[in-house]
Amino acid sequence: MTGSAQPNPLPMHCYEIEDGRFIPTGRSVSPWNSRHQNGVVLAGLVAHIADQHPTPIPMTTVRIITDIMHPTAMAPITSHVEVLREGRNLQLLGVSLIAEAGTTVKATVLRVRQVDTPPDPHAQENASPPDASAPPFLPERSVLGRIFETRLVSGGLDECGAGSCWSRVEGQLVLDTPVTPLVHAAMFADFGSGIGAMLPRKEWSFANVDISLHLTRAPVGEWLRQDAATQSAGNGVAVVSGKMFDVKGAIGRTHQTLFVNRISG
Repeated sequence: MTGSAQPNPLPMHCYEIEDGRFIPTGRSVSPWNSRHQNGVVLAGLVAHIADQHPTPIPMTTVRIITDIMHPTAMAPITSHVEVLREGRNLQLLGVSLIAEAGTTVKATVLRVRQVDTPPDPHAQENASPPDASAPPFLPERSVLGRIFETRLVSGGLDECGAGSCWSRVEGQLVLDTPVTPLVHAAMFADFGSGIGAMLPRKEWSFANVDISLHLTRAPVGEWLRQDAATQSAGNGVAVVSGKMFDVKGAIGRTHQTLFVNRISG
């Protein structure tokens, strides 16, 4: 019995490592331009690389600021890590992702020492686990929908205004390396512009030029939730602000700066 050939399925990881380089797979492609890697996986790669760098004492990552310098082609990239500051209480890393054309992503990762202090009584804001019957935020056949399982809380891709959704990473970012909650949070921080879109995405583009993640503690578990909204003064620029949770409660904030443009044609 014969039949039409089926296309090869996408691998369950976004990168392989070869000779110190990160080799992108089909899971890394941008949903906006198939020649480029998407910002979600690049933000995750920054966190993954920083996670491999030792700290002098137990520390918690509390801030990751990622600047997108240029589009990253669908080609191997290398990384460079520099210790910008190191002391008894903190460590500041500079992480660069480098392609053939030069540095395409620059990030700083701040880690601080761990010590017992009184918690914020409001930090345990209710973040009950996602509803298994909720619809997905991302189409399952989309590029990002093949990386994440998503469950919508409010809003949606085709709705304007504040929104909220849960996500869980399916597969691995880097082959043979489990995705940590920190790497998941770094990737999920790039979702804000979609979750809290201010304008119809079929008429307007809102490409982000940076991704900021601020954490009060290390995230735990497989599922994270983000509540996001976008603000603009009508001058071609917008700012996304989000709040992130795990199943135990609030864990931090996310921000993005956007270029807003009308889609021609």
